Amino acid sequence: MSIQKVSKTLIDSLSSSKLTGDLPALDGSALTNVPSAVKSAADPATDSNKSLGTIWINTTSGVVYSCTDATTDANVWTNVGPGTGDVQPYSFAGTIKGFSMGCESGSSELTTIEHYSYSSDGDATDAADLTVGVEGGAGGRSITHAYYLGGKNSSSTFIPTIQKFSFASVANSTDVATLKEQRKECAGASSETHIFVTGGSAAQVGSNALADDIQKVATASDANGVRTGDLSNNHTQGTAHTSETHGFAVGGYTSASSASTTDVIERYSLSSDENGSDVGDMTVTRRACGGMSSSTHGYTSAGYPNGNVIDKYQFSASANATDVGDLTTNNQACGASSSKTNGYKADGGNSGGDSNQIEKISFSSDGNAADIGNLTNSGGNRAGTQH
Repeated sequence: MSIQKVSKTLIDSLSSSKLTGDLPALDGSALTNVPSAVKSAADPATDSNKSLGTIWINTTSGVVYSCTDATTDANVWTNVGPGTGDVQPYSFAGTIKGFSMGCESGSSELTTIEHYSYSSDGDATDAADLTVGVEGGAGGRSITHAYYLGGKNSSSTFIPTIQKFSFASVANSTDVATLKEQRKECAGASSETHIFVTGGSAAQVGSNALADDIQKVATASDANGVRTGDLSNNHTQGTAHTSETHGFAVGGYTSASSASTTDVIERYSLSSDENGSDVGDMTVTRRACGGMSSSTHGYTSAGYPNGNVIDKYQFSASANATDVGDLTTNNQACGASSSKTNGYKADGGNSGGDSNQIEKISFSSDGNAADIGNLTNSGGNRAGTQH
């Protein structure tokens, strides 16, 4: 009889009553290819720099992560529990959906928070509301929340509040802080830790006075805005772009009396407080334009009086923009958002009145925009952001 058969016979003859006592100690020294585990009272960080497949156990919360990208100082740690709350490098671009917040529709300011999918083209969904009907504010984001900053209501009263809502729930927004200076028709750029609001109309010195300040808002603490620098010129109705290291204030008009539009591209640091500097020009002058950002370039579309031109400029070079395509319609006062692969212009107004069109611009190939869907309502002076 073979040893295998003897072993099976012996095992089969054992009854549960005979299985008593402790098992002998097991020696795991010969085990190979088993990922290491790290125990820590804190979550991993993007610069923990462990090997691919490392398991990280947070002994405080019990949450377990696996290292799924071991790129130096840009680790990605995937939460192996509920599948949310991953630790990964911050990116201004979204991967899930774009948001359009607030707007001026006819003679009314709306509270609407709408979102549209990045994975498939189609119409937007009305998901929640801002705390008050408002238009002309700036959009921003942290890793977990969307923000609406400033603006004005239907009584032309400036709204100094900073509102936010969670990406996870997309519920109605709440007021969490106030800007240092009240602004409408301002623009917003976002880093991992702060939102930067630039330009706009200045309430404290008259509704048509133009602002040149750069305000910074810390998203981790819901702190009030602080003034950190100045642009090289006063302007309102400009737009913003965001690179990995800098914010950009682009376009707008620079004279309330003559509504003189500008083509200037200004840059300021996201990591240190400083004034803006003129680094280039768009191909056309315009105000009430929309800004979209890829990882390497800023894209400007819509605006008045040159509303269908799509401009593109390189973040890493101080250079002028180039004309790379056209929108399907002349448009202005839109809310824009950015995915990793495309820019989205969520409509405002055009020559025929208020519009609700959503257009998509490819970041991988220059060309004209495509009409991919509609917002739930028509109107201009929107704010946009992305998740």
